[in-house]
Parts: sequence; structure tokens; C-alpha cells
Amino acid sequence: ALDPHDSEQPVTYSYSFTLDQLFPRGSNLEISYVGNQSHDIATEGNLNNQNYIPLGGLFQPDPITGAVTQRGNSQQVVADYRPYPNYVTVSVPHHIAYGNYNALQVGMTKQKGSFIYRVNYTWSKALGIRGDYRTGAVGDPSNLRNNYGYLGFNRSSAFNVTYSYQVGNAYHGNRILGEIVNQWEISGITGIQAGPDTAVLDGSTNYGLGGGINYLPPGAPPSDTVQFSINNTNVLGT
Repeated sequence: ALDPHDSEQPVTYSYSFTLDQLFPRGSNLEISYVGNQSHDIATEGNLNNQNYIPLGGLFQPDPITGAVTQRGNSQQVVADYRPYPNYVTVSVPHHIAYGNYNALQVGMTKQKGSFIYRVNYTWSKALGIRGDYRTGAVGDPSNLRNNYGYLGFNRSSAFNVTYSYQVGNAYHGNRILGEIVNQWEISGITGIQAGPDTAVLDGSTNYGLGGGINYLPPGAPPSDTVQFSINNTNVLGT
């Protein structure tokens, strides 16, 4: 579905500041700050679901029948606790998400002579509202701000080197030998970057909760061991 009052358009403001310094032998140092701010981005994934059960909702009596059941019990009709009981998901996107990128970029280049190169390093942060497999899993569909953090494509560090060396006519002796050893070029590219935050791309929509506990009430026989599952239903009631 669409919200008739949602009329915003995504907008991004980009900015940068650069310092350059020329060194002898054709080398050049460049230091830059690069950033952007994005607003009114469309929500994605579970953030679009208007039919989620509010936190603590499953701790309350059934809104329709008034029945009181233990959370997670097979007799509890979970659908009754949703705002629209006849549906599981009611997806309505809104242009309320936001994000930003900030980076320090340092580069050194040399483009004169037989040996040329370019070296650069970027230290950056990409932050924003996570929403799907690209930006990161939604942790809390009930609160937009709780999903703000590192995005799935954030790479905190990146280092790159490109280089080329031309032998030229270094040998001036025998003509045949010169045809073999002269005019060679050696070049290469090397890139190293940090990986993504695996917790962001985990894909968990269970508020990150999981596991279980077995405990024996005081004075009870071993056969009365109680099993308690740690999940969103038992702990958060949603």
C-alpha cells in the first residue's frame, strides 16, 4: 500500500575539501575530506510492515477473545495481536530514512619518468538506516532510530596501489640483444580493503535473540526440568 501523505523525495547533499602539495620529481600529495548527507530515503524490508506486534504485546490478554495464555503457547493466536488480524504483513513504505558518509582520503602520485605510481588510502564510515540485504538486516521494526548504524556496504579502510616501470632503451650494445631486453614494462595493481560487519549482514529479524535455558525449580525432581527458549516472543513479547 501507499501513504497518500508521503510526498517527500530523496535528497543527497555532497561536499568535499582537498589540499594538494607538489613535490620534486613529479610527485603530488593529495589529502581530501569527502562526505554526504541523505534524507527522505524510502524505508525497506520489515520497516515497511505496518502490521507488526508492538513490544510487549504478546504479554497481554488476547485483544479479540480476552483469553490469557502463556506467551509462545500453541493456544495463543498470534494473529489476534496484530493491528490487522487477517494479514501477516501490510507493507507501506515511507520516505523517512536517512544516512551519511564521511571519509578521509590520502593519495600520492608520480606521473613523470620511467617509474610512475599512485598510492591511496581511504578511512571512512557509511552510516544510515538499515533495511534489507544491501544495507543490513532490520533489528527493530518498531523503532526507526534503533536501525541506525553501519551499513552493509561500509568499508572502514581501503588501500590501493598502481605502478608501472618502463625499461626503455637501457641497453645500447648488441642490436639483437637490445631488441630482447629493451622496451619492457612492468606494472601492477594491488588493493586491500576491510570487510563488512558480519553482524549487520546477519539477516536476523529476531532482534538478535536466540538460544535456550534449562533449569530445575527448587525442590522439584529432575523430571520437572523446565526448558525456556530465548527469543523475541518469550523475552520481548513480539
